Amino acid sequence: MVTDPASQGVFKFDSGGPAYFSPYGQWALTLDRAGTVTLTHNRAGQITDYGAVALPAATAGPLWELIQAADVPHLESSTRQPVPDEGAFTFTLHDAGPTYTIQIWRNDALKNPRIADLIAGLGRAIEQATGQTPVLR
Repeated sequence: MVTDPASQGVFKFDSGGPAYFSPYGQWALTLDRAGTVTLTHNRAGQITDYGAVALPAATAGPLWELIQAADVPHLESSTRQPVPDEGAFTFTLHDAGPTYTIQIWRNDALKNPRIADLIAGLGRAIEQATGQTPVLR
């Protein structure tokens, strides 16, 4: 059986920042093209592993559209020093080609409307998969 390499795309997101100073913890998400998401939440060293959850197509499809709209391959990692207690979002995309990993300070990331939309979409997906409302900002 021949598999289309593009169908094997994987996107990873880490809400960043040392989990020890954030009362909201650190979310890590992996989403594949089939719509399966794996999630962990680290809150002050207490890790909750939500395992793999199949998102409905009505959620996964639009989420992949937001990922594509964010244009991860053309984003640049932040180079400035962080402000106190500022975390960085990490985006990793592997989709039928090279793997791109970008780290962007939250304040910089959220100034980009495409990234802000992606963060909102990720929050909705996390809430749907876990029943928990994440704070990603």
